[in-house]
Amino acid sequence: MIYIGIDPGRSGGLALINGDIVLATPMPETERDIYNLVEFWNKTASHGIRAAIEHVWSTPGQGGAFKFGRNVGHLQMALTAARIPFDQVLPKAWQRALGVAYPPGSTDTEKKNITKRRAQQLFPAFTPITHAIADALLIAEYCRRVRGTNGQEESRRPETVKEARGEGPQQAASSKIGRLIQSSRRQGTT
Repeated sequence: MIYIGIDPGRSGGLALINGDIVLATPMPETERDIYNLVEFWNKTASHGIRAAIEHVWSTPGQGGAFKFGRNVGHLQMALTAARIPFDQVLPKAWQRALGVAYPPGSTDTEKKNITKRRAQQLFPAFTPITHAIADALLIAEYCRRVRGTNGQEESRRPETVKEARGEGPQQAASSKIGRLIQSSRRQGTT
C-alpha cells in the first residue's frame, strides 16, 4: 500500500511511503507537474494508494491567500483526476499523533526545525530532509498509521461501534479521522 502526504504550501512538498521505500519532493512548480507526479505514483501502486493532505487555511491579512487556495485546489484536483482517495487532516491532528509539540511562543523557524527534527527521527535513512519536505513526510506517516501499516490494517481493539459491528476498516479509519478533527475543533484550533 502506498501512502502519500501533502504539505500544500508553496514551500511545502509531497512524500510517499511504500513499505521501506520513502520518497519526497518539494512542491512541483506547475499543476501539470503535480498531476504527473501523483499519476505516476498511482500507476506504481499495486496494492492500493491513499493520500492525506494538510487542511490549512489563510488568516485575514495574510498575503497570497488567493494563490494558496488555488494551489490547494490544484492538489485536490490532481488527486481526484488520478483517482487517489484522500483525507484532509488538521495540522494539530497529525502533529499530536506523531509527537510534534511546539513550545509556547515558538517562531515559525523554530516550528519548522521541530518538525524537521521529528522527520529525521522517524526516517533516519532518508537524507537530506529539508524544511520543504519534513511536514509532507510526517503527514504521509500519519496517513500510514491511520490507514494501516504496510497495507495491513493494524490489529487493535475496535475503536467505534461501527467497527465493532464489522462495518469495515475504511469506515473505522474515517471515523477515527473524524474524531481527531472534532477534538481539534473542541480545542479551538480551527
